[in-house]
Parts: sequence; structure tokens; C-alpha cells
Amino acid sequence: MVKGKQDDEKPVEDLQPSLGARIRQKTGRTIELKDDDPYLSLLSLLPLAGVGLLVYSLIQYGNALIPPRLTDPAWEMLTLYAIGETSINTLIAFVLIFSFKWGPVNVWRLLIMYRMSWSCIFIGIFLLGLIPLGVFDTVRLYSVLDEGYKQAVTVQDRDWVRTKRYIENARDEERIETISTHLRLGGVYDARVRDNPTDSLLDRKNWLIAASRHEFDKLRDQLNLNHKGEVTQLYKRSLRTSLVLLLDGILFIILWSKTAWLRHLYISRGEIAPHLNE
Repeated sequence: MVKGKQDDEKPVEDLQPSLGARIRQKTGRTIELKDDDPYLSLLSLLPLAGVGLLVYSLIQYGNALIPPRLTDPAWEMLTLYAIGETSINTLIAFVLIFSFKWGPVNVWRLLIMYRMSWSCIFIGIFLLGLIPLGVFDTVRLYSVLDEGYKQAVTVQDRDWVRTKRYIENARDEERIETISTHLRLGGVYDARVRDNPTDSLLDRKNWLIAASRHEFDKLRDQLNLNHKGEVTQLYKRSLRTSLVLLLDGILFIILWSKTAWLRHLYISRGEIAPHLNE
């Protein structure tokens, strides 16, 4: 009788099904995690993963900033985008580190997270402040592209005037043939001569001028197309960089506001948890 009574008084916890058994329950049922569940030991690794991701982000920042070329707008634009891309990893690292409730807490760790919480607002403002710099770099890069385009147009116009003068000053067919070969129109010119053997030297000059003008127009169209493509890529890169910086800045500010409880916990730790002051 005594033995049976002792069996009836076994702790209720010993009769609880394991985590695997509870996971295999019907869909829609709530799974309650216990302190001894192995899943919690996995969650306790989240802050450690956050530290690793934070170190990786710092390496990425260093890779983007070193060596600095502050007078180069192209380098600044690429660096701003790299900072924006890396900042999202930094944000995730902060969130993982803040998940301290899955691990032990002591005063020095709480102090670090308190300072990290305050750093979120400064990082967010810093990222938002980089957006005007990105716009300024875009204007500088457009000026560089536009200046290069104008110089290329000037060179093409000068080459056309020089080519036209050479053709007009040609005094024999041999000279005309040499100019056509130089313009990579030799085959077309020979076919023209075979099809029109009675053409005068002036007719052949006029034809070569028209043909060379057509070739220069094709080069000008290609130059315009390349310029428009470069400007479009510049605007897309600038917009992408600004959006990434804007998103990261807003998320850091939101994270700062959502961790107000952590700052309050550190300030009032003596009242809430006196053991943290030990």
C-alpha cells in the first residue's frame, strides 16, 4: 500500500511528454517550452551568433573604407552602398545580441547592451545623413560623365572636319582610295567604282564624303547610347544607395525605440534585480 501511494505521488513534471512528442502533436496545439528543453540551449546561441555577425560587419566596413579616396566621387558612391549593405547585417547582429533572455545576464553584459541601444540612434542618424552625400556624389559623377561626353563629341567633330578636308583636297583617285581604306570603306568604294566606272573624281569625292558622314553618324549614335546608359546606371545606383541608407537608418531608429526597456532595465537594475549590481 505504501509503495502504491508513493507511485501516485510522483511529480507531475516526470509525466510530461518530451519536446519531440509535443512537437508531433496535432497542428494548432500550443507547444510550451520548458527550461530543460534542448531547443532553449539553441536559442542561447543567438547572442553569440550576433557577436560573430557584428565582427564580420566590422571587417566589411574596413574593407569598404580602406584605402580611402575621399576626392573620388565614384569611390564614395561605392563606399556608401557598401556601408548601406553592411549596416543591415549590423542591425541583425544587434537584434541577436539583444536577445539576452535566452542566456545569463550580468552587469557588464547589460552595460554593453545599454550602450549598444544608445548607439542605434546615432547610427541611424549617421546613415540618414549619408543620403545627401550620396546625392552630392551623384551630381559630381554626372558632371564627370557629361564632361567626358562633350569631349568625345568635340573629338568626333574635329575628326569629321579633318576627314572631310582630306577628301576635298584629294587630287587623284589613288588618294581617294587611300582615304577610303583608312576609313574602312575600301571594299564599299571598290564596289562603287565597279558599278559606276564613268563617275568623275568629284562624284567619287561626294560619295565618299556622304559615306564617311554616315559612318561618323553611327559613331555618334553609339556614343549617345553609351552616354545615356551610363547616366541611367548612375541614377539607378544613386537611388538604390539612397533607399538602402534610408531603410537602414529608419530600422536603427526603430530598434533604438524598441529597446527603451533595456535602457530602463540598466538604469533601474538595482531596484528590479539587485543581484545585477553584485
